Amino acid sequence: MIGFILTGHGGFAGGLYSSISMIAGEQQEFAVIEFHDDETASEFPQRLHAAISEFAKRDDEVIVFCDLQGGTPFNQAMMASAALPNVSVVAGVNLPCMVTAAIARPEARNAESLIEESLAAGRAGLIRSVLPVSDDEPSEGDGI
Repeated sequence: MIGFILTGHGGFAGGLYSSISMIAGEQQEFAVIEFHDDETASEFPQRLHAAISEFAKRDDEVIVFCDLQGGTPFNQAMMASAALPNVSVVAGVNLPCMVTAAIARPEARNAESLIEESLAAGRAGLIRSVLPVSDDEPSEGDGI
């Protein structure tokens, strides 16, 4: 199995996991490691490194999904993954990316193909949508 670790600033990871499980169902081998600003300098790195190490022992491959490239969760994940084989780090995740990864994981050939599929879904999920402006005054009770 490919283990998933989701991390990010504040409640990002927990909130995103709540949406993932609502859409794709509860996930096995999936850890949420949040980074809070009230932690000491060593608490978050220790928790994240421990989770990555444990997953690396149990799973064939591990993907660490992060909210933001260059942030503390990403930097710590990169440092932890440098010492372990078969650990990949992905930054900038969004809900389409994560739902695709969760749904495709059981059938994925390997982490690399799963990452490519989920990144494509994440990119495709970013759109700008604009309703046309109407000169007509809406009447009471009219919706979109």
